Amino acid sequence: MRITSIVRPLLVAVTLTASFASSSIASPAAAADAIDKLRLQTMLIEGDVGMIAAVFRRHPGQTLPFIDSYLEGGLAMIEKGGDSAPSSALQSFRMGIKFAKIADDAFGGTTFSEYANAFASFSPSEQKSFREGQRLFRAGMKAAKDDPAAAIVSLKESLSLARSLGDLWGQAMAEQGIAEVGRTMGGEQLSMAYSASMSAAKLNQQLRLVDDWVESMRLKASIETARDQGLQAIGSLYQAWEQVSSRRDADPQLVQAVGTQLVAALDAAKQTEDAARLRKEIAERSSEPAKSTSGSVK
Repeated sequence: MRITSIVRPLLVAVTLTASFASSSIASPAAAADAIDKLRLQTMLIEGDVGMIAAVFRRHPGQTLPFIDSYLEGGLAMIEKGGDSAPSSALQSFRMGIKFAKIADDAFGGTTFSEYANAFASFSPSEQKSFREGQRLFRAGMKAAKDDPAAAIVSLKESLSLARSLGDLWGQAMAEQGIAEVGRTMGGEQLSMAYSASMSAAKLNQQLRLVDDWVESMRLKASIETARDQGLQAIGSLYQAWEQVSSRRDADPQLVQAVGTQLVAALDAAKQTEDAARLRKEIAERSSEPAKSTSGSVK
């Protein structure tokens, strides 16, 4: 399930932000240059795994999509068919697994290796289930506006398939979708939406999908506001703000979105001094000239 930045209790939010803080996050434009297949494959062939790990640490949000390109690429070869498809696909899977191991070394844990090995080990029927999960996710998001109840059914089925396959990214996307649709439905669905937003945030953090985590925290805060938990919403948004405001060349639109939502939450809580201070900071950031990323990646 490969779509980033879906439009992924305060102590948990603090823990998630602290986890991201250990990485020096570069801009998306810089990542496009740094996370290059030929460049990183050359490093791998030459045995420069430390260099690859350093690239991943600088660009955490691009690490999983890079690894996944080998996994999805291998599956596409199998689906296309041909005499050489099985061996070519296996080679692609193995390359993805090697990069996943380096990502685990870079960030700690075994998340990336578990994800890559689960994907590469899919049987033919499981590969079809994986594609069905993707289809159900798309169907659910498409139905969200006109038939939210049907959308929830599709998204929950997608989530169930992703769980059965060990597809953490698919789980994160389905949970985020459930949270989004449940938020729009309101009422009794807010409890379900809140739980899903928490799960999405945790999964996105685990996968180092930084921008998706920020979106999950924004959604969580929106649900908390709808549940009359204004102070909790402010806490969630402060965690998201800390993340985007500390990043080099962060997406200005995402920074503006988080800042605007946080200002509104502060205004609603009558925290006028904090709101005024944040407005000033946002204005100062928006008046700064855009930073060039050319030549910023070694």
